[in-house]
Amino acid sequence: MRDKFVKQENRKVISVERIVTVLYMEYSKDFVFAGEAHDFWEFTYIDKGSVVFTADSREFLLKGGEIAFHKPNEFHKLAAFNVPPNVTIVSFVCKSEAMKFFENKIFKLSAEERNVLSALLKEGMAAFEPLTKKPPVMGMKEKPNAPKAARQLTFNLLEQFLAILLRRSDSAIARESRSVSRIEKSDYPDQAYEILLYLEKNIGSQLTVAEIAEHFSMSESAFKKYFSKYFQCGVIEKFNDMKLKYAGTLIRERNLNFTEIAEVLGFSSVHYFSRLFKKKTGMTPSEYSSSVKTEI
Repeated sequence: MRDKFVKQENRKVISVERIVTVLYMEYSKDFVFAGEAHDFWEFTYIDKGSVVFTADSREFLLKGGEIAFHKPNEFHKLAAFNVPPNVTIVSFVCKSEAMKFFENKIFKLSAEERNVLSALLKEGMAAFEPLTKKPPVMGMKEKPNAPKAARQLTFNLLEQFLAILLRRSDSAIARESRSVSRIEKSDYPDQAYEILLYLEKNIGSQLTVAEIAEHFSMSESAFKKYFSKYFQCGVIEKFNDMKLKYAGTLIRERNLNFTEIAEVLGFSSVHYFSRLFKKKTGMTPSEYSSSVKTEI
């Protein structure tokens, strides 16, 4: 009597048709990518440091250990955020319906997910090399000495990575919560609004009043007068207040220590940062951290 067997077919929820790039880049703290839009998916993972990425016309902060997705035809650009970032960029063609889950999402990767991404990066860089070093043609070609089945393993690992993330519907970070700009344009005249945006985008720098005034083609005295009219305080006082407000967010998130926060925000030392923070909040950074009951 012949045995009967039930054979299951492979039904892919995520099916990657083509891979465009698998890259690992170490950028300087001044790195800026002008931006692009294309008809395929791309994700950016930050291994170290932080970046500000633009999706269409909005800017968002992406920190170490986090990954953000760009859907097809979404304009996006990238800039370092005060410290040199290490970045993984993978772009690919995938028309699976399940990919809609990744739109407007940021994820904090777990150790398991980082391991799969690391394997993907290692296999992808073993299988492929850049097609050209410069535009207009961008992409990869298979290395003549690539390990056996490296191409297939790269595709398999990418699909595995996406499938694992797909299960995390309850732990994705809404992109809107990482919006860099929280300033409402309607609250200020056009130039005052632009000044605040400029300060916000340079939150980690040690700007002087002269430098800011020069950026807006004003004399230092005229700029101070204009600033005081709309903000009822000095320029550096306002700039430091913005830094300290953001410091509170970083302390609550508990991803950086106080020295790192001081460095990210452009303070000359952690002692100066701590002194300003206590003057502003009535607590030292340590006391503030202890008072936070719920992590963001």
